[in-house]
Parts: sequence; C-alpha cells; structure tokens
Amino acid sequence: MSVRVEISPEVLRWARTRSGIDDETWTSRFKDYDAWLSGDKTPTVKQLQSFATKAHVPFGQLLLDEPPEEQVPVPDFRTVENRAITQPSADLLDVIYQCQRRQDWYRNNQLILGWGARSPARVATSTTRSRSKSASGPLAS
Repeated sequence: MSVRVEISPEVLRWARTRSGIDDETWTSRFKDYDAWLSGDKTPTVKQLQSFATKAHVPFGQLLLDEPPEEQVPVPDFRTVENRAITQPSADLLDVIYQCQRRQDWYRNNQLILGWGARSPARVATSTTRSRSKSASGPLAS
C-alpha cells in the first residue's frame, strides 16, 4: 500500500515555475501533474520525492500550505543595470547556499587551527623592492 499526500496546488505551481523546466519535459516526467493540480489525484510519497528532486525543491517545502518567499541571501548581489531579482532561480540559490556552506566550513576550520579573530593574520601586508648588498644568485644586481 502506498501512502498518498495532499499537496497545495499553489505549492505545486510554485515548485514547477521555480524549476525552470519547459512544459514538454515536465509533462513527460510527471504525467499526473495536471490531475494533482485539479485534486483528481494525489501523489504518493515516492512520486513527491521524485518531484522534489527534479524540481530542485526540498521535500518539506512541498508540504507547506503556501509557497515560501525566497530571497537572495546576499545583500550586495549585483545584476545587469542593478535590477532587483524578484524570483531567484533554483540554480542561483543552490550556488549561493553552497558558497555559504563552504565559507562556514572554512571559518570553522580556521578557528580550530587557531587562526581565530584574536590571532593576527600572518600574511605580508606590504613589500619593497630593495635588495640587500649581500644578495647573491640570479636576482642579485
């Protein structure tokens, strides 16, 4: 026996739009999609998991009563002619979230290694072109 799940039609439409997949491909992947929207059929948990994977949507978001509002989590995201992004694509959000996870990992790794906020950075902040008179080798003048 398969477990069927009631899903809000608005959430299904949101996930479908968010995926950016063309209509022909979408209907070939999910033949019952229109029946799900109309309420004539309800998807099984397995069908919904497949739907979530192909639409790049977390499974839990499909169980919401209404679609979530997604915003770009970067305050200074530059666009062509500084236009605001009203509907970020799933790919854009995935890349931003992946970069944020990497930043968090790197920050934690540096804290573990003792390079925390209280430790001075051990990097060169300036250089000079002067050479010692005792220099020898190919760089000596």
